[in-house]
Amino acid sequence: MKSQEYLALEQMIASANIESDRGCALILSSNLENRLGNLIKRLCINLPKEVEKRLFSGTGSFSTFSSRVDTCYALGQIGEKEYRDLNLIRKIRNEFAHTEGELTFESHSVKSRCSEFNLVKEAETDHPSLVHHFSKPRDKFQILVFSLCLTILDRSEKLSNNRPITPISNSILPKNNTK
Repeated sequence: MKSQEYLALEQMIASANIESDRGCALILSSNLENRLGNLIKRLCINLPKEVEKRLFSGTGSFSTFSSRVDTCYALGQIGEKEYRDLNLIRKIRNEFAHTEGELTFESHSVKSRCSEFNLVKEAETDHPSLVHHFSKPRDKFQILVFSLCLTILDRSEKLSNNRPITPISNSILPKNNTK
């Protein structure tokens, strides 16, 4: 049976498939950003809601795609190739989000970044029969983001039962045992 998270991921992919290139890039990268945030939350102690909100929104330490990618890498939750590909995805997302004119996956800058994806290059080398799935930049982007979402979801689920224990705060002075 598929988990709720996996079903939501399938729905997100279906939604992205009918979107424009801009919509596709923004939907998929936002979902990936959220999954990275969830992974970081699973690495944290059970935080009070107000602390979690401060950390993960506004100008909080884990509020941006960039900070989430860097944090997951620093904590050993993603490898070097994933780190590099996530930063390329982030740059593509930012370009789609901040370019006012026409921009597609076939635009030179986006197409160039898609051709740099390490994990796609590996898949093309390791599974030559699947190369036709990676022929277009949008296909590369979608397949890579979906694969990373699944990978991060899997890592999050493995962590879910092993949350760190909330440390107990001790007094800075020893207890006075004389009575």
